[in-house]
Amino acid sequence: EAAADPEKHSNAIVKFVEEFDFDTLFPGIETTIIEAEALGCQIDRPEDSNPQIKEHAVKTKADVDKLEEAADADDLLSRGHYPQRFELFKLLLEKTGGQYAIIATPMQPLPVAVQVCGYTNIVKWMETDPFLVHRIVEATTKACIRAGLAYKELGVHGITSIAAWNSVPYFSPDQLWEFDTPYLARMIQALSPLPFIHYYWGLRLLGDDWKHFLVRQMSTGTFLMTNLEP
Repeated sequence: EAAADPEKHSNAIVKFVEEFDFDTLFPGIETTIIEAEALGCQIDRPEDSNPQIKEHAVKTKADVDKLEEAADADDLLSRGHYPQRFELFKLLLEKTGGQYAIIATPMQPLPVAVQVCGYTNIVKWMETDPFLVHRIVEATTKACIRAGLAYKELGVHGITSIAAWNSVPYFSPDQLWEFDTPYLARMIQALSPLPFIHYYWGLRLLGDDWKHFLVRQMSTGTFLMTNLEP
């Protein structure tokens, strides 16, 4: 209900932060499916649970052409729940009047690629047709940048990209370095000078090599948060 009504959603968020005295707002309801829906995924919205992807937009290699068309479409940011999302952040900025940092929460390119294709297809194509995966992540990068620039134009104070698929053990460090980091870096650069925070999970599974992985990620020129706890 809140996701469909930016007025109710923003009122709930503002009441929450005022009561608990936070200084930063990271709206989270429906955060993880906005891009995927706009790019053609079918979404199921149960009354008592979070939205779920019920049908991927890219089921075969032939569907990649349609994905690329969707990413370039003039009306991309009018599709799905993008309008409600942008209205939510507009209202949060108006209602808080600069008292709190408003942080937009777009997805980042590789996780969106996983969503539109499904994990099984992405992993298979990374091995059998890496060029195709680069096409897919290129398309999702364009879409993520367009959304990020729209948030920037609204006047948000920073970006934290939402991601869970860009983690070990879902992907190896080399796969993340090839299919995640270069595209994420482009998104960060496109939204500069906004502060940009991103995450990696599961790095403890790399053993002593986690330090090497994080050093490589410094090439993105951004803040990086991770959790090395078991």
